Amino acid sequence: MRYLNTEQQRTNLIGTNMAAATYKPLFNRRYLFWLMWAVALVIVLLHATGRETPHTPAEISWQPQPPHWHLFIANVEQHQLQASLNLPPGWNLKGQQLRAALQVGIEDWLLQPDIEQQLTDYGWQAQLLMDSTGLRLQLALPHPPAHTQLDWLSQALPQLSDSLTPQQQQRLMAEWRLDQQQPEPRLLAEFASWLFPTPPELPAWTLIYQSDTVLPISATSAILPDLHTSPLSHSHQREERGYVNQPYQLLGWSVPLATSTDSLVTRRAAVIALQQILDGLPDTHEYRLIWNPLPPQSYLALIVSGAADQELERQLRELILDPASDRLFQEAKTRLQAQDPQVREWLELTARLQLATGNETDYTAAFQQLTTDAIRQQLLILMNPAHQLNLMLKPY
Repeated sequence: MRYLNTEQQRTNLIGTNMAAATYKPLFNRRYLFWLMWAVALVIVLLHATGRETPHTPAEISWQPQPPHWHLFIANVEQHQLQASLNLPPGWNLKGQQLRAALQVGIEDWLLQPDIEQQLTDYGWQAQLLMDSTGLRLQLALPHPPAHTQLDWLSQALPQLSDSLTPQQQQRLMAEWRLDQQQPEPRLLAEFASWLFPTPPELPAWTLIYQSDTVLPISATSAILPDLHTSPLSHSHQREERGYVNQPYQLLGWSVPLATSTDSLVTRRAAVIALQQILDGLPDTHEYRLIWNPLPPQSYLALIVSGAADQELERQLRELILDPASDRLFQEAKTRLQAQDPQVREWLELTARLQLATGNETDYTAAFQQLTTDAIRQQLLILMNPAHQLNLMLKPY
C-alpha cells in the first residue's frame, strides 16, 4: 500500500487601499543597505564564536575481555544485555527449520534449572525475540554486569543445533505448505532459496550491553568475529504459474555487506529514495519493499502486485539515472537526517555488522556529508543486475 504525503500550500493575498500621500521615510535606502549588511555580519560572528562541540549522546566500543559491544546511551532508563544471532530470513523451508530449531533449543536452555537459578540470582529477566533479521535474547539487568557475569553468559549460551524432532518437523512442514498457498510467501521462499543455495554456517552469538556509562574506546582490529557471509548470487529470471487472482513480480538483489558507517548511511538513504521513486510511478500497483543490511547476506527485495512487467527494472534504472530525480534524492537525504536522533538503532546495526568504529560522531559526519550523487551510485550498487532475481508469478 502506498501512502503519498502531500503538502498544501497556502497563499495569503493582502489588498491595501492607500491614499495618495507624500511622506518622507525615516531611513534612506543607502542607510538601510549598510544596516542590513552590518546585521548579517554580526549574526555570522556570533554564530562562529558561540559554536561549541556538540554533546555526543551515545557511543559504542568493543570490549575484548570479555568479548562484547558496549553501547553508551545518555539517560538510559534500564541496563540491557542482548545476545543476538544474525539469521537468514525464514521464508523457505530450510530457513524456517533453522529458526524453529534454534528457538526451541534456546527455550529449552532457559528452562534448565541451573540456568533459571543463575538468572534469578543475578536478577536478570530474559525475553526471547525473533524477527526477519534473526533471534535476540534480551536480558533486563538491575545494575551493570560484572565481568564474571558476562563471562558466565558467553560460556553458558547453548551450543546451536539445527535439528528438530520428527513431530516438530511434521508440524512445521504442514504450516509451511499452508503458507505457500499465498503469493507473497511463495515469492519470498523462492527468493530465499536463490539467496542461500546452500545453508549458511551457524552464526556465533554477539553480545551487546547497553548502559549510561562511558567506557574507554577499545581497538577493534583483528579481534572481531567473522561474519561468515554467503557468496553473492548470480542473475536469474524465471516465470511460474499459480492459483492467484492477479500477476505478481519479485525483483530481488543480493548485496555486499556494508563495511563502514558511510556506506550504511548511504544505503539507508538509497532505500528511502527508491521508495519515493516507486511512490511516484503513475502505473505502479501495490508494492512491498524489503531491505536487510545484516549478515549472513544483505539483500533488497521488491514485490509488485497486479502487474508482471519485464520493463519494471529498466524503468526504475532510467529514473535513477535521470537528473530530475535529484529532488527525490535530496528529499531522501532530508528524511534520513531527521532520523539522526535515533542513534541507538544505528549503534545496534554497527555491533551486529561488526563495524570497527569509535562513536556516534561517525554517523553525524556521514549524515552531513551525504550527497545526491552518492545516493544515486548506491542505488545502482544495490540494484546490480548481475546479482538480481526476476521472478514472475502469473495466474493459470
